Amino acid sequence: PDGPTRHRIAAGIARAEAHPITTEQIEREWATLEAQLERPEILAALARPLRASDVEPSDPGNDKRHDEWHEEWHVEVERELPFLHRQGDTLVEGVIDRLVLERRAGQVVSAQVIDYKTDRIPADDPARLDERIALYSAQLRSYRDAVAALYTISRERIRLTLLFLDVGRAIDVS
Repeated sequence: PDGPTRHRIAAGIARAEAHPITTEQIEREWATLEAQLERPEILAALARPLRASDVEPSDPGNDKRHDEWHEEWHVEVERELPFLHRQGDTLVEGVIDRLVLERRAGQVVSAQVIDYKTDRIPADDPARLDERIALYSAQLRSYRDAVAALYTISRERIRLTLLFLDVGRAIDVS
């Protein structure tokens, strides 16, 4: 977003969290976020999903079948998707940062849950990263259960990815 939009967003955050934020802080944090999103592992994890035209069907020699296959397959991306899911006697509520759904003939056939993490982790502390991965993996497993129930899809068809923005790492925890 442009400068005025960033300032409106920051003002809303400042009101919600009851502490002032300066223009300089907004610009510094925005620049940090932009740099984090440009890291290769993060870029690759957030790259636009394949389009049907990028993937060949099992029998590309049959043009009619090929055209039908393209019409049947598509990708949807949901952002900030709230959910409420029952796990046993417990209600689990959450918000999925990014959910990529692959559909074929209207039915979800696979999915990817991506969760952004902004933890400040020193580059020379891999044990701290491993600790955070273990902590957040449980959270993503509950997200996977909710997605499996919501879209009637096997848990095995749902990939789970943690994006640690500060260290520029995309970790598959499926």
